[in-house]
Amino acid sequence: MAASAPPGKPRLLLLHGRNSNSEVSRMQAMILELDRTASCFFLDAPHQAGKYDRELTEEGRSWVSPDGSVAAAIEHVLAFCRAQGPFDGAYGFSQGCSIIAILSDPGVLRSLGVDAPLWRFVVCACGTHQLIGKQTDPAVKVPLAIPSLHIHGEADPILEEARALCDMFDRPHLLTHPWGHAVPLGLSMDQAFVQRVTRFITEPDYASPTH
Repeated sequence: MAASAPPGKPRLLLLHGRNSNSEVSRMQAMILELDRTASCFFLDAPHQAGKYDRELTEEGRSWVSPDGSVAAAIEHVLAFCRAQGPFDGAYGFSQGCSIIAILSDPGVLRSLGVDAPLWRFVVCACGTHQLIGKQTDPAVKVPLAIPSLHIHGEADPILEEARALCDMFDRPHLLTHPWGHAVPLGLSMDQAFVQRVTRFITEPDYASPTH
């Protein structure tokens, strides 16, 4: 479902992390003011999973099937893009970033019968490369030549995975915050941080990357 936004705003697909759902994506969109900058479309992963936080209203969802495959998730996102697209960009958190990275590879898209990119920029918050290796036929070819913004938490226990994902992109932009594996509410008070996210979404090819 899309959040209401004035015409002309970039159209942004948002994918949540492991054992999460779009409830969290909506909260992150508010913190980073994505819902003001873009017309946001939220998609839940196809597989039921436990909640990472018991305070979540809805059940958690997973991008990984019980047998460890991401094939159904890839088809799920692709079907949503066909029905609701085109999109200007994609935002992912944690494992959602892996799915976005897979679907940013032209070779993978061609294997799925898609000849044009699904989006023209990506934003990866506290990302991980963990699921990318599950895409094997064809494998993802790096570097991914698409404008990308990576948001890293300095206290994130999987920061090295976020850095590994960042390194898979050609000339990525990088923003860091002092918290952990989260898009914390405190970021909403950092207008300089939020404005840099906004500028990337509205001008994904601006200036030189910071990484």
